[in-house]
Amino acid sequence: ENRIGSIPRNKGTSTTQPETNMAKGGASGIHADPSVRVKTVAAQLTSAAMLIGVFVVYGYLQERIMTMPFGESGELFRASTVLVLFNRIGATLIAFFFLWKNKEPMYNVPPLSHYFMISVSNNSSSICAYEALKWITYPTQTIFKCGKMIPVMVFGTLMSGKKYVLKDYVVALAVTAGCASFALTGRITKHGAEEDSVIGVMIMLAYLTFDAFTPTFQARLFKQYKTTRYNQMAYINICSIPFALVLSITGGQFFPALSFLAQHPEAWFFVIALAVVATAGQLIIYLVIEQQGALFFSTVNVIRNMVNIVLSSMLFDNDVTVAQYLSTLSVFGVLIYSKFSAPSAPKK
Repeated sequence: ENRIGSIPRNKGTSTTQPETNMAKGGASGIHADPSVRVKTVAAQLTSAAMLIGVFVVYGYLQERIMTMPFGESGELFRASTVLVLFNRIGATLIAFFFLWKNKEPMYNVPPLSHYFMISVSNNSSSICAYEALKWITYPTQTIFKCGKMIPVMVFGTLMSGKKYVLKDYVVALAVTAGCASFALTGRITKHGAEEDSVIGVMIMLAYLTFDAFTPTFQARLFKQYKTTRYNQMAYINICSIPFALVLSITGGQFFPALSFLAQHPEAWFFVIALAVVATAGQLIIYLVIEQQGALFFSTVNVIRNMVNIVLSSMLFDNDVTVAQYLSTLSVFGVLIYSKFSAPSAPKK
């Protein structure tokens, strides 16, 4: 999913100075001035709260529409790929509305091929995540998913020239270990293969590659082409609509879904509500990637599942083990330490 519109940019930054871990997106990079550091952390906490909040609302609405019986027969809406299609269409319309409202260029600012690459990468990461469970166990997949930060750092270095120091990698490894511990010390789902295979590991490596490439390349387009969030959002979704349409038709969900909605028009309310929340989520994601960077986005994405599970345990009395609480505290402890400790000197 993806970004938003125009945002104030730093006007006085030299284009020849390399971006280090102090710049946006670094794991431990915060300005040396304590007052500036506090303001930066406050902005990051606000971004993280918005991002996690919209994911929580989206998950709730998605579960509601997929489990709520409609009509006297109690039919269930099962066409998840059609929901994705409607989300893409809704996000495209909203993005073009803001392009028109802000008098921004209606054409694609970067080459369309760049947006197509992001769309392919985004869709491929989702496909890999689903397909991998046919070849590896769920715990193994969980460990891979918790390791998103390191690939993003590698891509940031290779594609955008970002500089990270040893402290940044230590923080990333500590967060990865904490998230993996959280996932593996709770209830383990029965989904997935019975044992791991080389094919499954290769698919998950491809997943990490696509997942790291997507936000890193998006952040690069913001910097290189000075494109707005709305321009990226409009054209990435345009490129993604054909994928969603083909998946919904080949999966046998498209026409049954249209028939279901014709028979149960009240379901349109939830479909539209989900599309609105998904669009808001894309706006926030683009905002976060443009302002905070790809690594920050990936970090929040890694820990949001922990936050969701802990909140669920508080609200609905779901079981969370002591080890999971300790893992959560360790992750947030590492992140707080990395933000408020003295900044490391960047590599030359």
